[in-house]
Amino acid sequence: MYNLGSKSRKDEMGEMNAVQYALQAAERENYHTEVMKDDNDVLTHLFFAHPTSIQMLKAWRYVILIDSTYKTNAYKWSWVEVVGATPVGKNFNICCALMKDETKESYHWLLECIQQLLHPRVPTVIVTDHKGGLLATVSVVFPRTPHLLCVWHINTNVQKKCLEIFGKDRMDLVNEAYDQYWCPCFILGPSKICWPRLAALGQDGAITNHVCCNTYRECGGNIEKSGQFAIPKMCFI
Repeated sequence: MYNLGSKSRKDEMGEMNAVQYALQAAERENYHTEVMKDDNDVLTHLFFAHPTSIQMLKAWRYVILIDSTYKTNAYKWSWVEVVGATPVGKNFNICCALMKDETKESYHWLLECIQQLLHPRVPTVIVTDHKGGLLATVSVVFPRTPHLLCVWHINTNVQKKCLEIFGKDRMDLVNEAYDQYWCPCFILGPSKICWPRLAALGQDGAITNHVCCNTYRECGGNIEKSGQFAIPKMCFI
């Protein structure tokens, strides 16, 4: 059955590549589509959103999450998924995009496509990962919208950095420091409970200090700029 389905799709595609075929299929189903082409008129970016998704976005524009971690397609292009959230805590798909690269220009184009769907309104908050091109353009396209970094991505980056610095043989101690000090400080923000615990660490707390402070500077420092938390200066020592 899989082989028959694959053959049927190939016959239907004809001389079109997968991206061109996806564009044709989206237009046939009345999706809202946007494309970008290079100087040779070759399609390099494809954006599409279902009409129902657009209606939901206009009703619940408060939180928009953008993730671009998928590169599992045959072309190794970036698959970007944009998701919203309803007032009852349910997620819904807003739109998707295939992009040949993840440059600042590409993300600027993507955000402008989202802006067109919402105009004249804007999102209440935008949540993304730590992609450089994306970080550089959110404030340009949506200057009045707070930009937050995804907690899951921050925690993953911290753990990865700790593994690089301390190695597997000391990860038990690193994980203990991560659970006892980093997570409470990150979740609660600056408080009279968490930060004094860091300051009180003695010689045995060298790893914990590094986990909670130096790795934050490298992995999550942009949160301070975004206004998500008012990070104490001691975090950057």
